[in-house]
This record gives sequence, C-alpha cells and structure tokens, in this order.
Amino acid sequence: MNKHVLLAILTLRGGGAERNVISLAKLLVDSGHHVDIVVFKNQIEHDIPPGITVHYFPYDNYRSIPRFMRGTWVAKRFDRWVKRFIGQPDLILSNLFPVDFVLSRSKLANVYLTLHAALSDEVKTTLQAWDLQEVIKVYRSKPVVANSAAIIEDFTRFTDSKFQAAVVPLPLITEDVELKSQAFNPGVERYLVTVGRFEQSKHLDHLIAAYVKSGISEKLVIVGSGKEEAAIRQQIKTTGRGTDIILTGFISNPYPFIRHALGFVLCAENESQGLVILESALLNTAFVAQDSGLAPKGLLADHQRVPLGDEAALAAKLAAMVSSPDDFLVPAIEFVTSEQIVSAHLNLIR
Repeated sequence: MNKHVLLAILTLRGGGAERNVISLAKLLVDSGHHVDIVVFKNQIEHDIPPGITVHYFPYDNYRSIPRFMRGTWVAKRFDRWVKRFIGQPDLILSNLFPVDFVLSRSKLANVYLTLHAALSDEVKTTLQAWDLQEVIKVYRSKPVVANSAAIIEDFTRFTDSKFQAAVVPLPLITEDVELKSQAFNPGVERYLVTVGRFEQSKHLDHLIAAYVKSGISEKLVIVGSGKEEAAIRQQIKTTGRGTDIILTGFISNPYPFIRHALGFVLCAENESQGLVILESALLNTAFVAQDSGLAPKGLLADHQRVPLGDEAALAAKLAAMVSSPDDFLVPAIEFVTSEQIVSAHLNLIR
C-alpha cells in the first residue's frame, strides 16, 4: 500500500542533512509513495526530483514569540497548517533545529526526530546557544532515528529517553552518485577537494593552512558557500597561493569534482554520518580527515586520520596522499539497496 511521508527541514541549502532528505524523498517517490517536503525557510539550492512537492512553512513569522513558549505555540499552528495544505501523512520525519524544537510538540501521528550527529557533541557546537535541558527535553519528547548505531548509542546514554530509537540506512542512492559523477569534467588537473558549507565547524581554515604548509604543487578545490566565505577569501589572500586555491561556490552536483580528485580532505568537527566518506568510497577517491566525530573513526583507517587542529600532521598527510592516492582509499564498505532503505523507513509507521 502506498504511503504518504512528510519530511521537514529548515532549508534545502547545501549540507549533508539536506541531501539526505532529498535522496530519501526520491527513493520513496520512485517506489510509488507520496512525499512532501516542508522547509521552515524559503531557501532552496538543490534540484528537486520530479514528483516531490516542496512547501514553505513561515517559521520566521513566529520568531518574535519568546522561546519558552514558541515551540508549543508554533507546533499547534504547524499541525493545523499540515492538515489544511498537505493532509494526514502516515510518517513525519523532522530534521535539525529549530524544526525538531517545533515538531517535538506536534500532535500529528508518527513524528520522528532525525539525528544527524552525536547529540552530546551537538550541544557543544551547533546547539550551544540553546539551553542544555531544553535540548534534552526536545529529544526526549518523540522517538528518534539516525543513520548510525553509534549516534543512537550516544543519544541513549546522553538523554536516557524512554521513546523508541531506531537505526535506518543512510539514504545514499549509489546509482545516482555514479551517474551524476559523470555529468561533466571539472576542467582542473591534479587537485585535492573538499565539499561543504563555509562555517566555523567545517574548519576550512585548518585545511588551507595545512595545504600551504604541505608545499604540494597540486591545486585545492573548495566546493561550497556560506557565512564564513569572506574570512576564507581573506585567509587565501594572505597565503601567496591564491591562484592554486579554487572556490567554486555552491554546486548542486559536486560528484564530478570528487570523482576526478586525487583525494578528498575532511576537516569538519563532530562528523557523525560521514556521507562524503561514503560518496568518496563509491567513487574510488582517496580520503584524509581530521579525527573528530564518529564517522572518521568508524569508516577510515588509522593512517587516514590526523588529530583535530594538527595542521602539520594534516600537511604531511596531504603530501603523502597526492604521492600515493591508492594508499588512502576508503576501506571496503557494503552499501545497502534502495529497497532496504525504503523498507526500513516505512517500517517506522505504527
């Protein structure tokens, strides 16, 4: 029987969580199910596959409401809005703050909060502006899902929640990644690449400093955009290697850049899902990461990781990787099928 699934997220601008939402929506639609995506900010950069409707819920209209009462107040209006414009979904998956903050109070059926990182790390970084007890209250209010057993284990220890916590496969469409990676040639010879938002937690400053220290002649391609772009551009100006560091801006299909690169470099803090690690594995691209978060530890070999903030160690790894990329390929990973991904998510419906 076909199901109706609603996926809620703050925006559809960049980011692994946003790509996960779109990929899951596509898999569900391709399997004959009905999918709506709701964004809380009307910001969409990604291409939306056919058959998926994106709705805008105007959360910014309610930001003037004091935070202590905003969640419950907005949740009531969100529930009415969904019933009026979308209907009665069989399953609702919430993604990221402040969406989780609102939907944790929703009275709609089968609402799950999706964890995209270890919550014990999130409260120290992206959620540090929120009161710790408020965050814990949010994630104790509904069942949760995550694409990693390690994230769920961390969540259970950290919150002692009594609700269901389930692991569902990461919605990585391997055929899609392969096909998109052949869409164009980046037109750059011998380069390293990184892909992601320009924000402090991604530590692009570490990468640029390590790249300069490495002394390698290969270029560095940085795919993405974000609020730290001005600072990154200023840092690049001071390196003396401005012509070797290429900022592409946001690109909805970064896979050709990953496919043709000598190696991918990840410097993000608290990387828990490792979507780019899996994508690099699929495209046979070498990989090096700063060792922060669950994903690098779980998916990479010891020699592919360096301590967070150790720019000298990272510089040495970059030189080693461009010299011998095959030594830095991601260890073998068993990818799940599209059918398994869809079934696991629909099994959440009670």
